[in-house]
Amino acid sequence: MRTLRVLRLVRLFRMLRISRVLIRWHSSIGVQYAHFSLAKFCFLTVIASHWMSCAWGSIGQAGEDLQAFGLGDGRTWLTVLREHLASESNSENVGDGAAHQVQGQWQIYTVSLYWAVVSLTSIGYGDIVPVNSVEYSLCVVMAAVGSSVWAYVIGGVCGILSSMDPHTVQFQQSMDDLNVMMHLNRLPGELRRRLRTYLHENRNLQQRKSGHQIVDLLSPTLKSEVELKCNQDWMDKVWYLRGLEADVVAEIARTLEQALFAPQEVVVGKWQRSENMPSNPALYVVQRGMAARCGRVLVKGAVFGEDMILVTDELRDKRAARAVSYLEVNCLYRLELDKVRELYPKETQQIRRAQIRMAARRAFIFQASKLHKKEGGWTDIFAAASHEGATGSLAKSVSMAVHRKQSAILVGAGDVEPPPWMAAFGQNLVDRFDKLEQTLGTRISQVEGRLATLESLHEKYVRINCGSGCGPAVLNNLQGTGTSRSQWR
Repeated sequence: MRTLRVLRLVRLFRMLRISRVLIRWHSSIGVQYAHFSLAKFCFLTVIASHWMSCAWGSIGQAGEDLQAFGLGDGRTWLTVLREHLASESNSENVGDGAAHQVQGQWQIYTVSLYWAVVSLTSIGYGDIVPVNSVEYSLCVVMAAVGSSVWAYVIGGVCGILSSMDPHTVQFQQSMDDLNVMMHLNRLPGELRRRLRTYLHENRNLQQRKSGHQIVDLLSPTLKSEVELKCNQDWMDKVWYLRGLEADVVAEIARTLEQALFAPQEVVVGKWQRSENMPSNPALYVVQRGMAARCGRVLVKGAVFGEDMILVTDELRDKRAARAVSYLEVNCLYRLELDKVRELYPKETQQIRRAQIRMAARRAFIFQASKLHKKEGGWTDIFAAASHEGATGSLAKSVSMAVHRKQSAILVGAGDVEPPPWMAAFGQNLVDRFDKLEQTLGTRISQVEGRLATLESLHEKYVRINCGSGCGPAVLNNLQGTGTSRSQWR
């Protein structure tokens, strides 16, 4: 029967399921693994101390059993401790009450736990010692196991404490390197203070960057959900990014770059700081701090630079923003957005339509501002047409006026060089003028043909009703009054 009862120990294998329980518990609560590991080491220390105290207490109460097997004279550490306490009580004339303090099971367990903790932590006061061979053997085994457990716990705790906050460790190392650099270069005190302050403000930015690296480890679906939740607010403020699919939002969010600007600095992207770099404007999203632009105060969540989708530099609003305090922004560059559009051409058609719409509107405003500075503006087409219409055909006059207007737009007035954006937009404008010229020429030629037909019919009508000489006479009278042929028409 005892053998069958031993088989009940198989139930201890259920303890292996605790790992799955801990995983579910950690997924629900989200405790940091550093804190979880510290709790695990504390639990391991408590369990080791408990088992050692139970073994030491059991061997202390088994003196008679050991004597029956010839393993001692029946004296154990517990009997020695009681005798010692009794002798001290008699010397101080307090009776044997102190000896009775270790009579019950709870008192024995407390004393055994005290010995286990002292032995496990390598303190070893020496007030409780083994007195027979079995206790010495047990002490050797428990000392070996306890020291191993304690070394494992100490090493694990030290490793956790050193890596519990890697961002702080990295920041401290960077600060130390900065101090060494400033000392070697003998930088002035004010500049040193500004550099240290900037590095302190940069800690939050570094944590955000590490967060983006963690998101890259997720599956595409989870990554899209996370990026959509994190970037939905500012994307709703950009009208041509509103309503994009989750995959497109995740791809755009991965292209975002973080930047930090000190007070009074101009907010400029890394691609706009040198003339030798290609034109790559950016859209800026304020994450922290305050900026000023065009009389507006931009705070957290504000967006500016939405016209970065325009290829033509002259059509963009180049008024820069300036940081009022330490300003942390996310930058979306146009070249990176173009790569996303190549990956998702159908899903990003609204961005292309917004680009065309914004370019057309800005082009008309830009051209109108130029023509407003000139005399006449677009009215010189109609003025030239009316001036040349008196001496030639109307189609020819309109055609010459249109060609003159094309030359004025593409070449500019006087010695002004044509702007670079005219390379693409100007060709499209020329094609439209050519089509307009052909249409006007065709329509005016048809009108002139119909006028000639009406003139011949009118002459026939006059000859029939007034005689053969009436028609020329009427025409001669009109010419005598100074009325031209075109005016008579």
